[in-house]
Amino acid sequence: MTQTTIPVDKNYILEKTKEMISIPSILGNEKEIGDYLYREFKELGLKTKKMKVTDGRSNVVGKIGEGRPIILLNAHMDTVGVSGNWDYDPFTPIEKNGRIYGRGAVDDKGPLAGLMGSVKALLEHGENISGTIILTAVCDEEGEDLGIYHLINEYIKKELQERPDFAIVADSGGREEIILGHKGRYGFEIEILGKTAHASEYPEEGISAIRDASKIIPLIEDIPHKRDPDLGKGNTTVLYIEGGQRDTLSVPDFCKMLVQTHVVPGETLGE
Repeated sequence: MTQTTIPVDKNYILEKTKEMISIPSILGNEKEIGDYLYREFKELGLKTKKMKVTDGRSNVVGKIGEGRPIILLNAHMDTVGVSGNWDYDPFTPIEKNGRIYGRGAVDDKGPLAGLMGSVKALLEHGENISGTIILTAVCDEEGEDLGIYHLINEYIKKELQERPDFAIVADSGGREEIILGHKGRYGFEIEILGKTAHASEYPEEGISAIRDASKIIPLIEDIPHKRDPDLGKGNTTVLYIEGGQRDTLSVPDFCKMLVQTHVVPGETLGE
């Protein structure tokens, strides 16, 4: 197989990273960044469309070429909110010591700009490129992943109707190495019912849902998981728990837990 090195316009990537940082796109407010990406994908020469996910929130899909192999490039346009003590406006990008600082610089606007720059380089310098390149930017990655589910179900399955041969997801999360694949994720809630009673007078007549939850948590987190040589070991973790009433003297008769499990290739949710 012949390998060819294609020059990438680093200034373009830097410029687009800064432009995207300057557009606030905190989870739930992705319309402006979506409009921006639609224009930029078209400027690259891609056949571009916006696909509505929810009101005011869309995925942006750009495609060029035909046939196989099909290469899917993916990143997300939304960011988490702003917290902590910033020394400057998080939506005004700053270059310092060879780094760019601003909300979303790493997660995920810098990586998205990198994908855009890679497509630009391929279109400008690539010779005899055959196959299909699909550049995608999804919303709601920091929420419930509505964007990526919509991309898979509405675009890949219904419109493209072909499974991509390769997929690159540019979401560093602060990591610098390339990761082959990722653990699968599934979240669910467990509700525990007890029996209320006066906590001062007759607590023995009640059944504490919180106490029962405390017995269940170790069993959940000790569920055995398989190990993958590249992805490590799967895991199950209780992320959140709530129950009882703060200002009463009642044995708590209700408790709810949010559980998340991560699986690796070779194991299923049923296991």
